[in-house]
Amino acid sequence: MELLQVKDFRDVQDLSRAWVMEALASQDHFRESRWTESIAVGTEGFVRATQEKLGIKARGRQILGSNGSYQLREPQTAYTGNFGVENGDLRSENTYFSENL
Repeated sequence: MELLQVKDFRDVQDLSRAWVMEALASQDHFRESRWTESIAVGTEGFVRATQEKLGIKARGRQILGSNGSYQLREPQTAYTGNFGVENGDLRSENTYFSENL
């Protein structure tokens, strides 16, 4: 509660509601990838501590930073699924008629 400078949970709810209403009124309705695609977002210390706590699970994750904000993210990889025959044309043996149920 000290971090948000509020005295109880009711104040946290009110503050959160005000933030949401402010965001909705601002017309800035877009997705921010730093929040939706990151494992951790915050100060460099926080992000590094999170990476450390994840241990082996954080292997390969990158810390990116700009303007005092840091992110722990997974590396971007292109989707290169090779399903070969699995996605072949549909054949008659792959179909059924509803009256046979």
